[in-house]
Amino acid sequence: MRNHTGIGYASATDIGLRREVNEDHLLIDAPPDARHHCGSGGVLFAVADGMGGHACGELASRMACQGMEGALHHLEARPEVYRRHLEERFFDVDARLKARGAADPACAHMGTTLAVLAMGSGFAVAAHVGDSRIYRRRGDRLMLLTTDHTFVQEMIAEGELTPEAAATHPLRHMLTRALGTIEPLDAVDTLTADIAPGDRFLLSSDGLHDALSFEEIERILGEGDGLDALVDRMVALALARGGRDNISAIVVDIPAHGKATGFCA
Repeated sequence: MRNHTGIGYASATDIGLRREVNEDHLLIDAPPDARHHCGSGGVLFAVADGMGGHACGELASRMACQGMEGALHHLEARPEVYRRHLEERFFDVDARLKARGAADPACAHMGTTLAVLAMGSGFAVAAHVGDSRIYRRRGDRLMLLTTDHTFVQEMIAEGELTPEAAATHPLRHMLTRALGTIEPLDAVDTLTADIAPGDRFLLSSDGLHDALSFEEIERILGEGDGLDALVDRMVALALARGGRDNISAIVVDIPAHGKATGFCA
């Protein structure tokens, strides 16, 4: 487990058992002066899951995370500022990926999901495109903070499909929104969440949350072991279930004692 000014976190990414390339990418980013300037900057966590085949999918997810580097550095730590700036960064990444795909026919359809958790003083902002997810466990309850941008999720929202049926639907991985690809990006979903002592967040690619049930994630995140052990346990379970996709996770822990101030002491 690593720790940055009060926030604990652990991460892991695994190629899985059936893929030749790991197209997932992770980012943990904090301003160099975060310890001393609690009114600006913040800590940012991101998970991206690339598509487009082999090198192009890996390139897309890596470019997405690179595009988030430094996003919070020197920003005023207010939710509306974070939300606006992250949305701008998402659209910038989308434009860069489209330009790269246009310049290289082999990567013309490359794209990526992206889920970002930006933590300021007493609040967190979640931003995402695609089906990588962000969860928050508070007390003994787990909440999914993001909504998948997939055809089956739209069918669930319209009452045409149950969540149980969606879990095995043949189109469950077909995205309605992604960064890059030849499709236009219409919107970036963002929300503001408060931070309370003892909160625990999870960012994951679909290789993890497709293999584990909601109840299993809720239970494992509530266990008292170190964060590295929790991440390893989830990845190992996804591998035991077949490891059909790349598997990635970041767990973020807010101290149970002291002020719920994000990274500020």
